[in-house]
Amino acid sequence: AIEPDLICFSSVISACEKDGQWEQALKLLDEAQERGLRLDVTAFSATISACEKAGQLEPALQLLKRMELLGVMPNVVTFGAVINACEKVNQWETALTLYAQMQRRGLEPDYPCFTSIMRVLRNCGQWEAAFSLLEDMKRRGILPTVPVFSSAIEACEKGGQAQMAGQLLDEIRQRGLEPSFDFYAA
Repeated sequence: AIEPDLICFSSVISACEKDGQWEQALKLLDEAQERGLRLDVTAFSATISACEKAGQLEPALQLLKRMELLGVMPNVVTFGAVINACEKVNQWETALTLYAQMQRRGLEPDYPCFTSIMRVLRNCGQWEAAFSLLEDMKRRGILPTVPVFSSAIEACEKGGQAQMAGQLLDEIRQRGLEPSFDFYAA
């Protein structure tokens, strides 16, 4: 009989992710490990993404820990999926902790990571953390995008910081960025 390899398992896990079947994705990952297959970052990231799409932060965090125990190094995609799960359940502290872990590992967050972190900060009205994240992006030479600025401004609005929101809007204009209609509606 032909035995499925890790590529087969990862493909089926990805299909589970697209279909919202996070529990099935976890079972398949477990089965692959039980069969003695050496799990890799692709298999873990697909399973974490399945959890993220279903808003399942705890299983995603457990998978991240499991990766480390098995010596599988998470990448930006892996962390991004867990950060997206944080956004879905408004766990801003966990998102910032993951951001710090990425930095300690020498991983440079991409725009989707920054956007997701900023959205969870916006959702929770964490304007100080949002402003700090913007400053960190600038220190790293990463130009914040309009969606990142927009979320920071909304966080300021929720936190009652109209003056700070105005300063951020001025900065967007100074940088020559064009806020969208949705931006002004915020």
